[in-house]
Amino acid sequence: MNEENANYNENIAAVTKIFEEHGEFIRKIISYKTTDKSLIDDLYQDLFLSLAANPVALTGPELKAFLYRSIINDIHDSGRRVKNYRNLLNKYAENHKFSVNKHLSQNAYNEERVEIIMKDAWGKLSPKETNAISLRYIEGYSIAETASIMRVKPASVSRYICVGLKKLRECLGHTERDCV
Repeated sequence: MNEENANYNENIAAVTKIFEEHGEFIRKIISYKTTDKSLIDDLYQDLFLSLAANPVALTGPELKAFLYRSIINDIHDSGRRVKNYRNLLNKYAENHKFSVNKHLSQNAYNEERVEIIMKDAWGKLSPKETNAISLRYIEGYSIAETASIMRVKPASVSRYICVGLKKLRECLGHTERDCV
């Protein structure tokens, strides 16, 4: 086993120990501080992955304070990502002047706009990226549920979503002819 794999395994073991000892605390803080309860599992998993990538050498009260601050930051980051994503979709729709039936409800109007925008952008994604994003954001499944449906690891789902959303952002930030 090379040194990089050994370090990775040590990081995972350390983070696993932190989550075994403080998992209930982490989940309670996430549940209390987030307004979107469907994000609890995602935020919990994101914190695990974040700590695995950037291990901490804290213990006791310092570790709890660090975990608390990390959770709060992750919740704020998640809210900003969702807000930015919605703003991108709205900007794209405005730039392309979609015709929408005036009698549609606001939800139906938003769903139609998102559908039109996504049809333009889906061609840029691999089938796995399309499936992961569709299950997560259109069907509303959590990362864990999406992984189970796709029969892959949650980390793979996160990677598909991350790469796919990056492609979508690039597509939405360009003109329609660049995207189609």
